Amino acid sequence: MPSSFQDHLAALFAPLGNVVFRKMFGGLGIFKDGLMFALVAEDALYMKADDATSPAYAAEASGPFVYAGMRGKAMPMPYWRIPERLLEEHCDVNVANNVGQTALMMAAMFGRLDVAKLLLAHGANPALKDTAGNTAKSLARQQGNDEMVVLVEKK
Repeated sequence: MPSSFQDHLAALFAPLGNVVFRKMFGGLGIFKDGLMFALVAEDALYMKADDATSPAYAAEASGPFVYAGMRGKAMPMPYWRIPERLLEEHCDVNVANNVGQTALMMAAMFGRLDVAKLLLAHGANPALKDTAGNTAKSLARQQGNDEMVVLVEKK
């Protein structure tokens, strides 16, 4: 029986489509297209991070997922606890970096349709322009990503 927290996460990730929750070691693995991108342990959500994103989690005083390995040795994993405020507050998905690029623009540049769908479902504005005058649509077009162009045109 899913917990209310799992139900909340299922609703949160629904715009991505085909997100699967699998029981793993007393917790849950969260998968999209066969790839695990998050996990839940003791009703805490951990998102997969890398060298580029880990510092943002650390700046939020978040911590990595750690499990007890062989002989009780602490084994940190590349999954970081998502700050509680992000689950409780509605964040501005249109916030921009120092050159005016939004998360939607970044998703368009890197061809991340799954991320773009999630952002659009949560209010991302495809008409916003960066300091060079680019929109998510123009950036997608520059990358030759026709699917992304069509997606952002719908909004």
